[in-house]
Amino acid sequence: MRKSTCLFIFILAMISFPVPTMAKQDVSAGNPIALGSHELLMDPITWEAFSLQCDEGETLSGSFVVTQDGTLFIGDETRYEYWLLEGIDFFICNAASYEAWVDGNEADYLFIRENVSELDWSVDIPSSGEWYIVYWNDTIFMKSLEGNFYRDSDLSTPIVAATLVVGAIGLILLLGIIVKGGRS
Repeated sequence: MRKSTCLFIFILAMISFPVPTMAKQDVSAGNPIALGSHELLMDPITWEAFSLQCDEGETLSGSFVVTQDGTLFIGDETRYEYWLLEGIDFFICNAASYEAWVDGNEADYLFIRENVSELDWSVDIPSSGEWYIVYWNDTIFMKSLEGNFYRDSDLSTPIVAATLVVGAIGLILLLGIIVKGGRS
């Protein structure tokens, strides 16, 4: 194979596989790298918590929507959406704050939103350790919730791996051209 043909293939490969910047992907579209896509049916005065090991500087992102449906009230098919406008409380905290909150004590939250029915959120983790994502239904009504969350560092792993593979292939092709050119 001629040098110019190999060089053309190398350049074509590098153009075909550009290195994208760190971009958030739409988890709700069924992205397989989501840490958690979930549907919850929350009883009155209950919470659901998700525990994650995170490194300092990572970004957690996600969204959720609370749906209210009259059929959630056992034995009653009346639609309650018009007067059940209350949302849930949502917060993210470290392990020590989570334990304090569970024990009924004052807690420090990294991120908190109260009485929300829909939320898109993103937070930067300030220190390595265990972090909790908590949905808290503090009302006397059952709630249905659909949500997801993901870690941006998990998004970059496939991008870095693909870049390394393409770079290795390109390097092998380039070395092949140099070696072959040296023998001629």
